[in-house]
Amino acid sequence: MSTYIIVRDTEKEARAELDRITTIDPNSPGYASFEEFVANSELDVEVSKREYSVGTRGLRPDLVGTPEQVAEKIKAYQEAGVTLLLIQCSPAHEELARIAEQVFPLVPARERAVATV
Repeated sequence: MSTYIIVRDTEKEARAELDRITTIDPNSPGYASFEEFVANSELDVEVSKREYSVGTRGLRPDLVGTPEQVAEKIKAYQEAGVTLLLIQCSPAHEELARIAEQVFPLVPARERAVATV
């Protein structure tokens, strides 16, 4: 499963980071790109501006929150049969280190998903 992960000390901080990275200026070149993508897309699902700003619909799993909240969501996806996480984050090195140090120790090894960039 492709997912964008944001982990912070509080859910409020994590949601603030999500808002920061997904705020779209309608006057930016990126917004025009979004409009062109939507107009020419043959997807059978609707893609929001927020999802487009991150890409590959990685926000849909909603792995945003405290380490404990994100670990619980990962465990729920494991129980549903997910065996692989394709993690997106930015900046990659810093955020992957945070996820590895703060989240994955909370996911028991027998349930732990494989993580990759």
